[in-house]
Amino acid sequence: MRNYTVEHRDGWWCVLLNEHNTFTVVGRYATREEADQHAQYVRNAMTPPLPPPPSPVARPPSHPQVAIRRTNGMAIASLCCSLGTLLVGISFILGIIFGHIALSQIRRDPSQQGRGLALAGVIVGYVFLGIFVLVIIAVAADPDSFD
Repeated sequence: MRNYTVEHRDGWWCVLLNEHNTFTVVGRYATREEADQHAQYVRNAMTPPLPPPPSPVARPPSHPQVAIRRTNGMAIASLCCSLGTLLVGISFILGIIFGHIALSQIRRDPSQQGRGLALAGVIVGYVFLGIFVLVIIAVAADPDSFD
């Protein structure tokens, strides 16, 4: 004779058939009452009713996984420092340094973006470096003209 049992497995109430100590799931139900009803039918050798459709489970909508690309912080700092030369004076040196660091980090890690910011920071920094060098040369050539 076949032995039917009801157990709670993986969030479902399951009717199990035990034949020679091998358990086979013959039905899954959302409630214990439905599982007991099915087990009673199969124990009495009656045709079991069709199992109800699984109860709807609220699942979050599946969205395709999108790689998040973050802007490199050194690239932002590079452009800010280079442009900050207009306010602070010689911060273009930091802009050049941060820009080169950002470019190497972006080259190594493709998930980062901001290459354009880093390039802009480096270029603006070198432009201000050139202006700074020209001013130093001009002052050294004729120190009395700036009095």
